[in-house]
Parts: sequence; C-alpha cells; structure tokens
Amino acid sequence: MSTTKWAFWAGVAGTAIVFFMTGATSMQLDATVLGQHGIALTGHADQGVLSSLLSAGPPPLGRARIIKRNWGVVNTYTEQINVVTAALADYTGTPLTVQVRLQLPGTVAASNATGRDGQMLVWAPLPSDGQLWAQSRVIEWPVVLLVAVFAILTFVGPQPRR
Repeated sequence: MSTTKWAFWAGVAGTAIVFFMTGATSMQLDATVLGQHGIALTGHADQGVLSSLLSAGPPPLGRARIIKRNWGVVNTYTEQINVVTAALADYTGTPLTVQVRLQLPGTVAASNATGRDGQMLVWAPLPSDGQLWAQSRVIEWPVVLLVAVFAILTFVGPQPRR
C-alpha cells in the first residue's frame, strides 16, 4: 500500500476518533415551582450530572433530558422524561391528566410509549413511576456514501509512477 493510501486511512481513523470523542450533545430542562402561581423552566446544555448536583434547588416537578450522539455514520437520540404527577397534583390542588407527545428524528429503536399517533410517540396515561424514555437512530447516508467513494478511489485510483 502506498504512502498516500496509508495517509488517507490514518486521516479516516483520526477523524473517527474525533467524532467519537466530541460528537455528543445533551440538553436538560427542569420544571420547578416558582412562588404560588408559576412554574420555572431551567435549561442546561452540555453539562454533566455533577453540575446538576452542585446547583441545589427545589426538587423538580418534571425533567426532560435529550442526548444526541454522533457516531460518524449514525446518530442516536435518547429522550428521558420524568414527571412527578403527585407533585403536579399537589401544586395545582386537583388531580391532573398528563399526556406527553414526542417526535424523534429517524427510526425509533426502543421506547416505553403507550401508543403512537403517526410519527409521534404518545404516553397516556403516564407510567406509574413517571419515567418516559425513547431512543432513535438516524443513518447519515451522505457520510456513508462519501467514505465509500474515498475508500474505492484509494484502492482503484491512479497509481503513482515509479
């Protein structure tokens, strides 16, 4: 294998390592009681679990967390929602019916949703533990095609003159 081909595959390997190390995004949104007549929504982007432990506050009525991981040719999305329906009922003073609807990009790989409405996942009623989750995958076909084209060109492309 020529030096050019080794350099190409070293570049592919280096790029893959960078994707795996930096290709994740997370977003957390907490709903907490704000005085007697309000709810505060607090968001945290790309912060770990430790940061939420260090920023003490009232226990949330609900929490939504979205994590996107980029694996180069495949992206995975994970959605986790925790809703404390008893705390919501205490806050409003009346029992509540809560329904959660969620649409994730790509193909849903796993979920504890109670139903579907087209592409939308639906939780109604909520699970007794209040934990909702779903996971989906998106294959990045343009990236797959581009890597395949470069790989083919590496092996069948013009050979250097000697």
